[in-house]
Amino acid sequence: MVHRKFLWKAAAVLMSYSLAAGSAAPVVHYDLNEGAGTVVRNRAGAAGEGRFRGPVAWAPALDGSGILLDGATNSVFCGPMPELDEEKGMTLLVWFKSTHPLGLRTVASAENPESGEGWRFGIDNNRLFSVLPPNEASSGWSDGLWHLGALVLRGREVREYMDGELVRSTSLEKPVRLNAGAELAIGSLSGRELGGFHGVIDDVKIYNVVLEADRIRQEFRRLVKAPQNNPELEFRRGMILRTLAPAAAQREQLSGRLSEKYRALASRLAAVPPAARGAELEQSTRQLDSLAAEARTLRNELDKERLRRLGKTSVRTSFWGNRTAEVRLPLVWGATALDNIFSDRLLPDGEPVNRIRLDACRNEYEPGQFVISSLDYRGPVRLKLNALAHENDPAAKLTELTANFVKEIYASQNTVGFYRNPKSPLLRPAPATFPDMLSNDDTTMLEPGRSQPVWLTVRVPAGAKPGLYRGRVEVQTMFGVQPLEVEMRVYDVALPEVPIFRLGTWGSARLLANLAGFAEQPGFRDPRYWTLFEKVLRNMKEHRAYNFGDPPLWEIRNNIRITDDGKGGVEIDYSTFDRFPEMLDKVYGKGNWRVMSADIPLDAPLYGRDGKVKYNPFGRIQDLRKRYWNFDDPEFNAFAVKVLRNLVRHLTEKGWIGQFQFIYRDEPDPVMFANGRHVYKHLQKIAPELVYMNTLTHTGLIEGYPDVDIVVPAWTANEGMDAAIRNATAAGRRAIVYNNFSSYLDRSLLCTRTMGAILYNLGCEGFNQWSWAWSWDKRSNPYQDAFVDGYGPGEGYLVYFDPYTTEITSSMRWEQLRETAEDFDAFKLYEKLGGDPRRYTGRLGRDMVNFETDPQRFMEVRREFLADLEKLAAGRKN
Repeated sequence: MVHRKFLWKAAAVLMSYSLAAGSAAPVVHYDLNEGAGTVVRNRAGAAGEGRFRGPVAWAPALDGSGILLDGATNSVFCGPMPELDEEKGMTLLVWFKSTHPLGLRTVASAENPESGEGWRFGIDNNRLFSVLPPNEASSGWSDGLWHLGALVLRGREVREYMDGELVRSTSLEKPVRLNAGAELAIGSLSGRELGGFHGVIDDVKIYNVVLEADRIRQEFRRLVKAPQNNPELEFRRGMILRTLAPAAAQREQLSGRLSEKYRALASRLAAVPPAARGAELEQSTRQLDSLAAEARTLRNELDKERLRRLGKTSVRTSFWGNRTAEVRLPLVWGATALDNIFSDRLLPDGEPVNRIRLDACRNEYEPGQFVISSLDYRGPVRLKLNALAHENDPAAKLTELTANFVKEIYASQNTVGFYRNPKSPLLRPAPATFPDMLSNDDTTMLEPGRSQPVWLTVRVPAGAKPGLYRGRVEVQTMFGVQPLEVEMRVYDVALPEVPIFRLGTWGSARLLANLAGFAEQPGFRDPRYWTLFEKVLRNMKEHRAYNFGDPPLWEIRNNIRITDDGKGGVEIDYSTFDRFPEMLDKVYGKGNWRVMSADIPLDAPLYGRDGKVKYNPFGRIQDLRKRYWNFDDPEFNAFAVKVLRNLVRHLTEKGWIGQFQFIYRDEPDPVMFANGRHVYKHLQKIAPELVYMNTLTHTGLIEGYPDVDIVVPAWTANEGMDAAIRNATAAGRRAIVYNNFSSYLDRSLLCTRTMGAILYNLGCEGFNQWSWAWSWDKRSNPYQDAFVDGYGPGEGYLVYFDPYTTEITSSMRWEQLRETAEDFDAFKLYEKLGGDPRRYTGRLGRDMVNFETDPQRFMEVRREFLADLEKLAAGRKN
């Protein structure tokens, strides 16, 4: 009887506890639905208002609004936690969404700033952490999806939940103090600007009771009605389905072996959960990577069967005329300039077409692509390009055609996940080869069972006759000629000679010089350096790139000698410095180029009248926090004023003052840019003509400098960044995007091409890339150069250098960037003629997070736009 009474009492206690938990109300509730302003209000309990620390930013959330945090400069500080009954325990519920897996990303915390006692909850390098260390067995929480995190504490007991499911639980060595003078923070460690969250946080609730799993699960299902499919898994699944599309269409006609393979593969693919999280996500990713490899093998086998039916044969004869063998000729089929063609892809998804269609304005380069697929043939292939003749006037021809065999680059690793946008995921997992490089070879060796893509470019002169042109390309083999029909529509609209779009690059000609066999540190007085540099510039001009970053000036500035003139001023030897703008004048014409530079020329040493170094910013000051722009040093301040005033006077006299732009960087790097705003204020006073652009890597910084033009990096793209750019450009501020997030080697070509529409929609005027060149024999992923480890994503190389011929060759990315610039200029021309380009740009790309991903659809919309542009231009003429 006693035993039964004890059980009854225990059950009664558990029941009352469960009922209390089920009906419990939060003692802290920040719903974050204000949507504007600097204050967030607590809707329950005694906790105070929360206030932004750093720049204010809001974003849409699952229910109303949420706070958008940049991971470094902003968070919300809510002050002291309310008194909690530690006997009852605590439950934290918080919604969050992030795409930034690197580093400590605190979602919420309440810790005593002196003792450190309290709790924290968040993501550490994409793994869940709280009062427990990061969970090694779980990852994938920074996947761009909404998650509900829950932390349950009572004495020494800890439970962590994600999306309503228990992740782990344990008993600690000592209890967690809930009332230890803790201060509540959202988006960072309590009381400190460390561990900042990067993404959106919404609806923070704290209960003074332990909520059970069912209650937490209900909270998750309240807002998330259906499973959120992981975008990376959806893309990988979609790629496999596209690879298998011909097999799916012909599944009833497949041979027994291929049919069995297809059905087994399709069944295993359907079994991979698309809404996987954490460790399940890693497992699903590995499964899909394995299935993708099997799908490519199956597709290759199927394509070989299709080639046997489609291919033509040629009879091989001996010297005496005897028939010796029958050879199957390669098949030539048309593709678009937006297709990534791998050598194991022998045929398109549908029926191959022996024709390509191109559309262009006058004064434009237009690329296309076709593929040579071999079943049996092994041997050389040569191309013959014929002029395209106007259908109504055979005398009118397009004669400037170039064709390059697309080479393959081996990448030992893919670009890091941090820089991925869900809309521009990887084409295939590394190690693998990827199509990118254009060679100057006019022949190539074709191998059986492989394909060879060819990149065709047609230049349409400004005076070309509008209309339809036709011609053909001839693919010559040892056993015959295979023709490819080319059809090109030239619209009666001419793009401007000097582009509106400010396409450019950050890069160094010194690397090219080194590869060319010059001295390891070539002097700028060497005429070979400038000959090589001029080749690069002319290549850039051909690709409508008129904007430059600062690495060339880094090289040149170190050769500047600044001397104290003994009269309170400085004398500067500009002879080397001037070679650079003089070369730009020569190639582009005066007034047509821009240089975006940083730190000019204050990283050059100041010499005294005795010739000895009086001030060397890199040698004298050891404290890295003061090494850059230390205006607190009176000597440096006086030095900077003299140098900058001298520079402004010199550039004005030369007619270059409007072309040099000074980039002041206020990035959240505690070492390199510690004195940010203090420096900026000084620069505005000293040389406002040069303070032209501001490199801002986070949303809040854009809003923090309302009086300067901006440069923003696309690799931090998110909805909040896009909104901040729109607000800035709507207020009349000029913006340039740099580091195009989608231009990596292992991404889709289409991601780059959509940028013309995206930047028009955002109100930006252009963008810059970095890294010019690499040698053809480099054995790594050139789109993840050494700069990745030091600071940023390393946007890869746009110009290639052949060490044997010393020629400069463009990458396919560079070709695509020219198309981006031409698209943008066409949209601007349409606007000038009175049209609204957003009728088309909105369908191609709303912003850097949402854009068109179907190459065929992109081409259809573009053709529709060009036809409308031509009509508008004709109406203006009449």
